[in-house]
Amino acid sequence: MRAIHLLFSLIIFILFAFSNISFADSGGPLKPEQAAYDVTYYYLDLSIDPETQTINGSLLCQVTIINPIDVLLLDLDDVFLVTNVDISINNSDFQQTSYSHENELLEINIPEDVDTDDMISCKIYYNGAPRISQGPPWDAGFVWDTTSDGQHWLAVVCQFQGGDIWWPCKDHPSDEPDSMHISLRVPNPLVCVSNGQYLGFVDNGDNTSSYNWFVSVPINNYNVTFYAADFLLIEDEYESTIGNEIPFRFWVLPEDYETAVNYMDVFQQEFDFLEEIYGPLPFGTDKQGWAHAPYLGMEHQSIIAYGHDFTTNSWGYDYIHLHELAHEWWGNLLTAKNWADIWIHEGIATYTEALYVEYLSGMETYFNFMRLHYPGPQMNPLAPYEDMTASDAFDLLEPYNRGACTMHALRYHLGDEQFFEVLKRWAYLDPDDFGNEDGRQCRLVDTEDLKIQAELVTGVDLAPFWSVFLEKLAIHN
Repeated sequence: MRAIHLLFSLIIFILFAFSNISFADSGGPLKPEQAAYDVTYYYLDLSIDPETQTINGSLLCQVTIINPIDVLLLDLDDVFLVTNVDISINNSDFQQTSYSHENELLEINIPEDVDTDDMISCKIYYNGAPRISQGPPWDAGFVWDTTSDGQHWLAVVCQFQGGDIWWPCKDHPSDEPDSMHISLRVPNPLVCVSNGQYLGFVDNGDNTSSYNWFVSVPINNYNVTFYAADFLLIEDEYESTIGNEIPFRFWVLPEDYETAVNYMDVFQQEFDFLEEIYGPLPFGTDKQGWAHAPYLGMEHQSIIAYGHDFTTNSWGYDYIHLHELAHEWWGNLLTAKNWADIWIHEGIATYTEALYVEYLSGMETYFNFMRLHYPGPQMNPLAPYEDMTASDAFDLLEPYNRGACTMHALRYHLGDEQFFEVLKRWAYLDPDDFGNEDGRQCRLVDTEDLKIQAELVTGVDLAPFWSVFLEKLAIHN
């Protein structure tokens, strides 16, 4: 696994170093114009044409004003042509407004003065050929693939560059909409799968169908996604640890349908383990979904990308599925508000693998796993307490193994009883409140937030530990 994570970093470096197309990275210092508003809702409505490899449609964005501004600043890749922008203030009628789109920023004129708590709704019409990923899931862009029988097999990935590589948004981890509607039009017989609850499809009568999805809780930009293929659907209902029924849905290519049906027990066992140690699935009111993807995997909220060929490793588990599923808690329920805290996502997800190895094979095997995941030389603290972009955070911090080893050390420092209580309380602040149907458990956090919560749970002063393992420690040869 250490070799795999090092390979991830090498691939990322090569893709960024040799790409002929430069574009803005996700995160970094938040622009003052974007700090002045809070996104509450997105409605993405797109037609996707695999023959021309283009998209065409609109994005409705609703925001609440925090500080008065005269422009609404969104992010959008320059490959797209914005054809019109309409705006509404406090639910007034929409009116056309002026805008500029350059340097991957969409600057929309607000035609009248707005104050704190005013609501702006803005509808952006745009089209174009989105960039094509040269190495999914690490390189951002669309994936225009085909299945073994020549059918289209489509997807998009954008973790390092953010959602603005295919739709206008506030591309920063510190802001998430409260909910989102996604409508995607694709040619028949493709089935288009996305985040959240399935609202049904409409046959448009022109050899295309529109698939509608609604995300009922907050979602970060890079997790908004779609997959389209001539999928078959495996359906089941799962009773969670708190007694609620969760829709289990796996959209799979027809040629692998029987294999996938038989493999669902692997998914189920890993899912059971995560609910046991972290608390119930955060997104049970939407679904626990998987989509057969034309790339290895990704933690897209409520619809995990799975392209690992239904295999378990020498440790006895499917590392792609387990790792990406762990992100439903660490990354999607709890989201780092700054990419500099990405260890919260990747370090805890990697450590989850160690805990599952322990569950399967015992403590000695766990120790062997951790020995193989000792990080190499590092020149930067794991949590640098500064604004960082996504690619800088992944390149400079090596959050996978370093984060996992920090969790291993914290377990030793606290002892098992307190450590595992901290994990559950990081996920769910109130041990008696597991509901997420209104998004109340979704939180933006940083490294300091986790320290404060751990101290409240344990009564232990963790400042010395945090200082050594997160704020200052750089590992040298």
